[in-house]
Amino acid sequence: MIISDNFVSDFYKKICCKNIRIFVNDSVDGICALKIFTVIVTILFPLINIVQALLSSDSVSFTFVAVHSWSNLVEQMESTTEEGAALLLINCGGNRSLRDIKVPDDTIIYVLDSRRVIHLENVHNSSNISVLIPSQELPLLNLPAGDTIFRTDDYNEGSDSDGSADAYSSTRNTRHDIWENNKKQILSRYYEYSWFSPASSIFMIELAQSLSKARVEFLWCAVVALSAQFIDKEIGKELYIITCAERLATLIQKYCCDKNNLDRADGKMRLTFDIDLMLPLYRHWSFYESMANSERYIAKAKLHTQAGEHNMKDILRNLEILLDDAHNDYHKLPNDVKKDVLTKLVVDQGTKYHGFTAHYGSFFKYNSCDFARILSDLYGHGSAKSTLTDRLIKAYGLLSNFIEDTSGQKGVPFAIANYKVSLEKVTELAYNYLNTANFFCMGNYCMIKPYTSLDLSILQSPHFFSAYAGIIKRCYSSSKKNKNRMRFPIIFEMPCKDSLVDFAKIVGHMPVVAQPNDDGTLLNIMSTCFENVISAQPNIQYKQESFDRNVIYINLNHRHTFYSAVEVFLEKIKTR
Repeated sequence: MIISDNFVSDFYKKICCKNIRIFVNDSVDGICALKIFTVIVTILFPLINIVQALLSSDSVSFTFVAVHSWSNLVEQMESTTEEGAALLLINCGGNRSLRDIKVPDDTIIYVLDSRRVIHLENVHNSSNISVLIPSQELPLLNLPAGDTIFRTDDYNEGSDSDGSADAYSSTRNTRHDIWENNKKQILSRYYEYSWFSPASSIFMIELAQSLSKARVEFLWCAVVALSAQFIDKEIGKELYIITCAERLATLIQKYCCDKNNLDRADGKMRLTFDIDLMLPLYRHWSFYESMANSERYIAKAKLHTQAGEHNMKDILRNLEILLDDAHNDYHKLPNDVKKDVLTKLVVDQGTKYHGFTAHYGSFFKYNSCDFARILSDLYGHGSAKSTLTDRLIKAYGLLSNFIEDTSGQKGVPFAIANYKVSLEKVTELAYNYLNTANFFCMGNYCMIKPYTSLDLSILQSPHFFSAYAGIIKRCYSSSKKNKNRMRFPIIFEMPCKDSLVDFAKIVGHMPVVAQPNDDGTLLNIMSTCFENVISAQPNIQYKQESFDRNVIYINLNHRHTFYSAVEVFLEKIKTR
């Protein structure tokens, strides 16, 4: 069922009466939502093995589990042995049916997932599953009524009257066929697109506000999660603005300060909300290095080509920015130079972007996009020896230290340095593809397939894959000879390892020219494409391990059949 209102009474008070297991997907939003929720219930989070950590406060016990795939989630949920427990799924499981997962009797499952759409079996015919969706998000979801897709009557029952049984049966069958046809159309419309709603952390801070427990640290967690969605292109700028203006407006007014009137004496964290740059880590880098790792300026200067450096100098010259100022570390520049360069780059980036910045004292500033980036680096990928749980501990610990430590500095500079290395590696991988491979047009879609001889492990991180894909698509779209190709969907084929070594990871993107809805949602039809293909081609061996419906794993020997079927499906919808 759906819980869309009265979250304190219908969710919070009920879940706090039970022993709780929280399942968290590997995302920045998952970390931030987890942080807000654990602080709401006044739990101290010990940095030990999260899978085995049992936390208690006011006789409420919690277990935290990091999950990275659908089979991992099912395995962890089915390992629940205690009857009467409550399971809270954060950003995992909402768009897949949870009904057949074996959990003890009287177990209640709460789902808080920003991925859309929600699987209808989690909404209807599942008395122990509750999906948490704020009421303002329901119109876009457009849930069909249960009686239009689930039948409770037996249409085969007929009349026992002599001479009328055949006529009655025929009428019943006709009605059933009409009902089934209507059901098929309803389901087709409902599942046609996938998209993201605002971060689950936004729900959590609204819950804290309802409990009169909101504070500036929660707002920081929420805006970091929202910023992560924005920079990873899960939501459009319009939805980012709408969420800030409507759902966070009261909190912004209460907790954000005027940047010209900050009280810096006590060293506490204070937030500002003002015009900012979308350049990565520019306050902790030089302007030039930040621009050189931004997809906008990589494409604008064609930095992957031999003429790239010369083009970048021309851009700086046209902006009247001195080379020395561009190459100097940001913190070494005089304040008047910083302000001048910032003003020019804000104008050059075109549309104005309002971002959140955390201030500690007079010197330390971190914007929410950059903090989302370093959390993505900590949580999204790691060494071969590090587990998802290890990475969750590190990312959660960094976030906790940042909002609880009076200096806000513990571990952050080191994390920023690591992120720079990771981002430069992703940029180099994108350059390699742009210089050695093509944007293959296959008829009704385009294919991007990096060379498997390279170390592509960093691209397993959704954040870094988004950065990689963004650079490639932006560079190709800036070339006049590729203009016609920009109207086709794009499929990325990535190699896999370990248990999926015999499969290729297929990721579907909408065309570069696709625009967000008026409400800022970024709709993607490739999930429907993939699901129709595997339904029509039962011989294709596949796995749907990702929580993202636009990602599917196809056996290496079945790729040709899969791609041929994709071509057929896209041709059909093109002629609608």
